[in-house]
Amino acid sequence: MPIPAPEPITTDPVEAKTYPHSWIASLSVNVPSTSKGSLAINLLPCDATTGDIADGKLVERLQTGEFWQMMAEVPEAAAAMHAVFDAVPAIRAWIKTKTENQNS
Repeated sequence: MPIPAPEPITTDPVEAKTYPHSWIASLSVNVPSTSKGSLAINLLPCDATTGDIADGKLVERLQTGEFWQMMAEVPEAAAAMHAVFDAVPAIRAWIKTKTENQNS
């Protein structure tokens, strides 16, 4: 419900900008079993040259509830996920080291 402002609020105009790239703002993989799974990727506009990311301006959401079919039919997706799986032990060790260093 709108709340009356004591005085009118003026915001600065936002200049239009063209972004030649996309940035993965979030990546969610939910794989509860070897037969069920989903993937969701939120993409934001990005300019890799300047590093500018249009925060909060969702440009595209890629989503599927057919995770395992995607893994079987998209070799790049399978390679990426296998790289993540292979990295888990190193990630676990890194987190453990960081946690131990913070607690000492």
